[in-house]
Amino acid sequence: MKKTLSIIAAGLLLAGCGSPDAPARFEKIGHAEKWLNENGYECDKWVENSDTNAVCKRNGEESITISLDEDPLDGVAYYFEGSTWGAAAVGENWFSVCSTSNMWVCNDISIGDGLSFVPNPMYTK
Repeated sequence: MKKTLSIIAAGLLLAGCGSPDAPARFEKIGHAEKWLNENGYECDKWVENSDTNAVCKRNGEESITISLDEDPLDGVAYYFEGSTWGAAAVGENWFSVCSTSNMWVCNDISIGDGLSFVPNPMYTK
């Protein structure tokens, strides 16, 4: 797990985490839906699984999972450990994970918004 965290942290530095724009911060999971819609990624169906986790579905398929976490790198490392998740978009207090078949979703929502795109280290070896 520590090795995965180190690799993810290095990926964040390379991905431009130090950009002058602060990453989006969500006070409630429902704010993530509004943010996605305002940034051109509209959800056909929004499913809140808990106070800290939701799924944005498009065309009836799971498109992106978003979780609130005060330590988003730790959350990403947990999801990546031994999994098939392909990448993550990381904000100040949240992260989203995307499968290998839709990694472009995480990449798209992390471009130009002061966010970071982090590929799963398992797929970058």
